[in-house]
Amino acid sequence: LDLIRLWIPSSLQAYGGVSFFKMRVHLFFILLSLFSFAYAAKFFHFSDIHLDFQYNGKVSSDDRCHGPDDPQTKYNAVFGRYYCDCPQLLLTDTLQAMQRVEPHPDFLIFSGDMASHFPRKKQVAAFIKEVTNQIQAHFPQAPLFATPGNDDFPDNYIAKCNDPWYKTLHEIWAPWIPEPQKSNFYKGGYYSAVIQPRRSNRPVKIISINTILYSRKDEETEQNPDPCDQFQFLRHELHDAYQNDMPVYIVSHIAPGGNAYSQRATFHPEHFKKYAAIIREYPPAGQFFGHFHMDEFRVIYENDPVTPGQSMGRPQSAIMLAPSVTPYNGNNPGFRLLTSNTTHALLDYTQYYFDLRNANTRGYTEWTPAYTFTEAYHLPDLSPQTYHTLVNQLKGNAELYDLYSTFRTNLFSPNRHSYLCAIQHINPDVFMKCSDEKASDGLGCGDEL
Repeated sequence: LDLIRLWIPSSLQAYGGVSFFKMRVHLFFILLSLFSFAYAAKFFHFSDIHLDFQYNGKVSSDDRCHGPDDPQTKYNAVFGRYYCDCPQLLLTDTLQAMQRVEPHPDFLIFSGDMASHFPRKKQVAAFIKEVTNQIQAHFPQAPLFATPGNDDFPDNYIAKCNDPWYKTLHEIWAPWIPEPQKSNFYKGGYYSAVIQPRRSNRPVKIISINTILYSRKDEETEQNPDPCDQFQFLRHELHDAYQNDMPVYIVSHIAPGGNAYSQRATFHPEHFKKYAAIIREYPPAGQFFGHFHMDEFRVIYENDPVTPGQSMGRPQSAIMLAPSVTPYNGNNPGFRLLTSNTTHALLDYTQYYFDLRNANTRGYTEWTPAYTFTEAYHLPDLSPQTYHTLVNQLKGNAELYDLYSTFRTNLFSPNRHSYLCAIQHINPDVFMKCSDEKASDGLGCGDEL
């Protein structure tokens, strides 16, 4: 109130104590509203759980943590092991951590791959049903907008049009797929929904598309210019939203562009061109993908240069790739909480993680913020222009790139202990022993978690 008094000219204060008191109270609640509702929505984005019913914490990652107990394993990695899939306990612990961070999110976005990397065909539906039931049990009031990942199909990476499998998926996700969208989902596993967050007076459209149809690993769709009519659907939904001045979030699994690790493209060439053209014509307010298991992003520009170095024009849209819950790729488990304003422009996110190695040795997890985007990078928001600025900073600042690389794996340094073993022990036998033992001082390789 003293701060408010400083903002009001002294001549206005002279009109009387009662009137001024009313003015102060009125301004106080205005300011309280401004500070309390600086954002219009809060929602979670998480991806790639890869639940594994066969997980055994007493088996090494060499065997993908499957099979009978290994007497050489020093201890039981109950929360998961690096380079293995997600045990039941990790799934439950992650959802409980999300509850503590924000018990009442406006909605949840899941970018695909609920099933293990190694399921029998008959188990895929069971994995997806269990993950979905767990999410719904922890967040009964929050809509879940999910998309199928490549491992969510009985035949990995094989997505077909009018596949009966879509009916199986629909039975599990039906509570959040509008009835008029059922035919689209049955045709190709895609749908749209409109939601209005409780703190916003403006709705946002969620479009979930099945990009497994465009994957270079799905040879059956390569010659089809528009698999399952999904491009037609996407353009129509974006055009309709544009005509009604409605913001759009796109949810999917495999992002367009390149895989920096395999040095290969993710989409078939013609499918990439069509997707990029649609996004350039109707830029969404946000794109949420997964698949790589790492914290990354992509930027789509207004031009499509033939060679690197040519002008790309203005940034049109940014793609956010969520880190995975599973530690399968040598990463700590993670999820993120995002905020948006009244127009559903993305403001910020905080990413959460826990150190898997420490959790298994201590017997409990310590979920903490890994970073908040605007604070870590000293940038204003999550707009395409901001991500363009970050790209240029990463190219010219090695220290910043090292920070980004650390965030990519949720603060896990892959093979750090193995490197230290190799540095200290030139004898191969001693090196292997160092790699197999859990170091008490943190300098040995330790039992890979």
